[in-house]
Amino acid sequence: MGRLATICIPIYNREVITLVEALVYEIKRADLPVNIQLIDDASTNHCGESNALLSSHYVQYTRLTRNVGRAKIRNLFLTLTDTPLLIFIDCDSEIHSKDYIQTYLHHFRDPQNQVIYGGRIYPDTCKRSERLEWLYGNKRIAANAEKRSREGNRAFLTNNFALRREILETHPFDESIPCYGYEDVRFQFTLSQAGIQVLHIDNVVCDSGFDSNRTVLMKMEMATRSLKYIFDKDPRNPLRKEMKLMRYYDKLNRVCPLFITQSISIILIPFIRTFAHSFPSLFWLDTYKLILLYRYKVSC
Repeated sequence: MGRLATICIPIYNREVITLVEALVYEIKRADLPVNIQLIDDASTNHCGESNALLSSHYVQYTRLTRNVGRAKIRNLFLTLTDTPLLIFIDCDSEIHSKDYIQTYLHHFRDPQNQVIYGGRIYPDTCKRSERLEWLYGNKRIAANAEKRSREGNRAFLTNNFALRREILETHPFDESIPCYGYEDVRFQFTLSQAGIQVLHIDNVVCDSGFDSNRTVLMKMEMATRSLKYIFDKDPRNPLRKEMKLMRYYDKLNRVCPLFITQSISIILIPFIRTFAHSFPSLFWLDTYKLILLYRYKVSC
């Protein structure tokens, strides 16, 4: 019998031994027609040496010599696989169900299900130096399938999802975004525009790797540049109305001239960054994101 699904794991600076071993165990135990494809996006540490040793009958490992980014690497799995179903898992995930793969395969028995999101959970505690990402994840991302279903495609994320191959072939991730961030939001919108509804199920993975508060703020700056690029490229992009951050930005623009808010943002950014790093809270995180929009002057 031919392979039915490929588990696709994009890797960057992370060992995936525990994750892959858990997946291989289920494949062997249930005798599943599934294989695993790993692609290392030119990691800069030594994790590649350990990950390369995972190659086996069930696991294929590929290492890129140049970093291609979060969108392009996901599209790249199409060139290295031929199965009708693809299951994507972030490399910092932990599997919490002994039937993780089988749960996805079961839901694909219904031909109407084209894209499925399994969800994400977070540990109960974290280091103070990693509290920003932990807070954001627990308060804004972690949710059961019932709650996510009410949000529809807006609750979709790329950390743990499965889809039919032809969906990704027809609607690939947008590789034109040059910086880190918002490729998942762009993909949400692409699916919605095509009339494809994401099915939300409870098949969670646990996020096991938190960035430091300082790294979170640095990534947020890169993500804001991506957002600027998206709306500079298409100022009337309907995606704008879907994003709460952009709605606040546009509302503030209507009551305060842009040159004033830009001037204020330049003064406030160092102070807000310090508060967000030293006193982690969602308030400071949201404030920092909003102020960054004025620093980079998103098109209106």
